[in-house]
Amino acid sequence: MKRRLNKNSVSDCRKDFTAFADVCFRNFGDRVLYWTPVNEANVFAVGGYDQGIIPPGRCSARTSCSWGNSSIETYIVGHNILLAHSAVVRLYREKYKVSNVLFILYSSN
Repeated sequence: MKRRLNKNSVSDCRKDFTAFADVCFRNFGDRVLYWTPVNEANVFAVGGYDQGIIPPGRCSARTSCSWGNSSIETYIVGHNILLAHSAVVRLYREKYKVSNVLFILYSSN
């Protein structure tokens, strides 16, 4: 099933992700010193929207994927990952204000 994301649904996803992070901070924040809101964001964006090798499996190569546009979707996804990450960091700094906590944007094996 093809699903098109519009501006409102992307904004809703970011709000939902921030609300989820708030629950995590509230319940585990006293025990966690390193937060990685989105682990391996580059793998998610490139693998899922450029190469199509991981879900949702979107890419421009019709031999590998039945839909997608690698030339723009990868960048849109990467942009929204950065916006979601920054929203989570902002929430943490404004609401919980613990200075000895580190946020990691990029994580790789």
